[in-house]
Amino acid sequence: MKLTDRLYDAAKEIWDGYLEQPFVKELGEGTLREDRFRFYMVQDYQYLLQYAKVFARGVVKAEDERMMCRFAHMVHDTLDGEMNLHKTYMSRLGITEQEIAETNQIFGYESGSDTARKIVRLEFDDVDRVIADITRELKAAGMDRIVEEANRQLAEWKKGT
Repeated sequence: MKLTDRLYDAAKEIWDGYLEQPFVKELGEGTLREDRFRFYMVQDYQYLLQYAKVFARGVVKAEDERMMCRFAHMVHDTLDGEMNLHKTYMSRLGITEQEIAETNQIFGYESGSDTARKIVRLEFDDVDRVIADITRELKAAGMDRIVEEANRQLAEWKKGT
């Protein structure tokens, strides 16, 4: 089984819950407030800049030409595809370069665990150990409590309370 399949299976309940989040539902229904969409667009734009770097690192770390080309295409698709879509929407919304620069970046270099940094840098060999490390770090950070509270809030929201 692939790593992505194992991670998806482990988080399926949480993943499925995303479809029930107000942001996702309102976006799908066309009722999402513009200020929330603007914030999302800027944050996602900044995220994509970092995401492209992960693929660029894949080019550097790949051992064969086929994988180098695959990662290079991912960099291109992110920077010249997804980013262009974001730029178009941000232009329509009147989001300026200054606004982008001033927005708090939640994916900065200072944030995240050592394990997450290693994954981003593709510096791991033992996938099972990495998953165990991530699980330990999330539990130590209070993941169970956070998930329990998120599920409680989701249940209340579904009931309409």
